[in-house]
Amino acid sequence: MTQFYGSDPEQLRALSKQMAKSAERIGSSIRTLTSMLDTPGAWLGPDMRGFRQSWQGDLLPLSKSAVQTLLQASKALQANADQQEKASQGGAGGKGGGAPGGDTAGKEDGGTSGTSDRDGEARGSAESRTGREKDGTDSGGQTPGDEAYPGGLGDPVPGEDVPKPEAPPWHSDADSEEHGTEDANLGDHAKKHLVEGAANVAALKIPHASENLLHFLGNSGEPLETDVDQMLADVPELSAQADADVENLAKSAVEDARNSGVTGPVTYPVSTDWAGYYIDKDQSEDWFFATGGIQYSTQGQVTVYPPSTPDGEWTYKTETSVSYRDRYNWDGGKSTNVGPINVSDEELGRLNEVGIAHNYDLVGESSTRHDSGSVK
Repeated sequence: MTQFYGSDPEQLRALSKQMAKSAERIGSSIRTLTSMLDTPGAWLGPDMRGFRQSWQGDLLPLSKSAVQTLLQASKALQANADQQEKASQGGAGGKGGGAPGGDTAGKEDGGTSGTSDRDGEARGSAESRTGREKDGTDSGGQTPGDEAYPGGLGDPVPGEDVPKPEAPPWHSDADSEEHGTEDANLGDHAKKHLVEGAANVAALKIPHASENLLHFLGNSGEPLETDVDQMLADVPELSAQADADVENLAKSAVEDARNSGVTGPVTYPVSTDWAGYYIDKDQSEDWFFATGGIQYSTQGQVTVYPPSTPDGEWTYKTETSVSYRDRYNWDGGKSTNVGPINVSDEELGRLNEVGIAHNYDLVGESSTRHDSGSVK
């Protein structure tokens, strides 16, 4: 039996074929979309002109770059397999016989390249890592803040205005892998380029999901501000639930003010604990892929007015905003269609693990939402 050291040439060839096929699929999608755009009368108007300019100026070059990267990676893997097979069959010198010049292409961990994308602290080197738990896993996301009020309402203050509280402290579950604990191989870099090109194409249909994925691939690890107003507009069920929460707080404030016997307007500061909400795909495909399960909290104030007549109604006004948090990571066992390709959570999670993408926190706050009502 022939003995091989390091990487299995057949596995390298199989990966080479997979990359070539992926390049062909993306190339086919490019040709199809380009043909559609060149069809006279298929789509007219300023939106068409804007999209054609975006396609020609940004999206098409990115897509072609992804195809070229995959083809180059495919050829490199094929050559690497040939060299590995030749070195192993020759038995020249023991483990890890790699490419000329000391390249570590034959690493025992199966990597096809010793190249790492971690060229400084900002790229996730060990010196820059923070927030580690003692068991060696990432601690996940966290943001500071003021503690929420019990039941969401603070002590009332005479008058019609109080300082707005900050959102309460937030912590996510721990990530399943540390950033940059392994070296990226050629296949990892090719996968990143492939997903990057697909995410840019997908931006036309799912813009916020595309933005979040591209930020992940950007590898900064910095929090990303989310347009919460747009999320609430696109997911009316979430907006309705946030409104119902505020209405319940307002009714509780009226009851407390009535029981306290106040004779003039009083204002209650508002800050609620984090509550969970899952954005279903049927509610919004964009936000389903962009964030899915979220946590939200409400900050602001409720002002209560006693009735002007003995038998009159108590009234209230609310000024509140919705705070939002989520941890952008890939810990599940699912797969996702990104543009023309399908990629698994495991594959995307590995990009974080090898240091060429980075999990991060999604944060945001809506603009002030006003409401009023009365209670008999």
